[in-house]
Amino acid sequence: MHQIKIPRGQELHLYVGAIGPQAIYGSDDSSAFSEILLRAGTEGEPSYQLEDELTNQLLPIFQRMHQEILSNQPFCQQMFITKFTEALILLERGCFAKNDNETHRNPKHKKGKMWEIILYVYQHFRDDMKLESLAERFYVSVPHISTSFKPIIGDNFHDFLEKIRISHACSLLISSHASVITVGFEVGFTSYSTFSRVFKERLNMSPSAYRKLNQGSNFKY
Repeated sequence: MHQIKIPRGQELHLYVGAIGPQAIYGSDDSSAFSEILLRAGTEGEPSYQLEDELTNQLLPIFQRMHQEILSNQPFCQQMFITKFTEALILLERGCFAKNDNETHRNPKHKKGKMWEIILYVYQHFRDDMKLESLAERFYVSVPHISTSFKPIIGDNFHDFLEKIRISHACSLLISSHASVITVGFEVGFTSYSTFSRVFKERLNMSPSAYRKLNQGSNFKY
């Protein structure tokens, strides 16, 4: 549940959406936007107060993205991705980078090795990933990774990995015709029973029920 408070008389434009960036850009290391997306979710800020200039730039972009979701025009998917990319770049330039300059911080360097590990997990969530394999890859101890995740992310390693996988699964359930079992394996679960159990624990419904509830969405990735 979220609560939004705005000054009396101020206009509010609210767009609510669940976007799986990996479904758009893939999870390859070369994705230029992985770090931006991860920062938005792990910097501890649930929302950002935008300056008028940036707001005026972003509002028509969001409006166009919404139009493309509802559109059956040729290349509506490509147009949506183009606008989504433009919005990310503007947010990085006008919001995230500005916050870094004001607080004299570089988030990647501030978190050091742990930021590299977190970003790696975010990009390779499909892999059979364990703390031991991360420790070996990044030359740090398992206890160090285990105890460092929660202070930085707010979740332990396993919860963080599950959240990424379930988020991506939600995108695939809505945007593809792949079977529920295929979706579970696609996002990194090694058995359907584990996928179904974790999905129910986090969303209080089965993957099939989630797909049925959201099957009215007509935008396909």
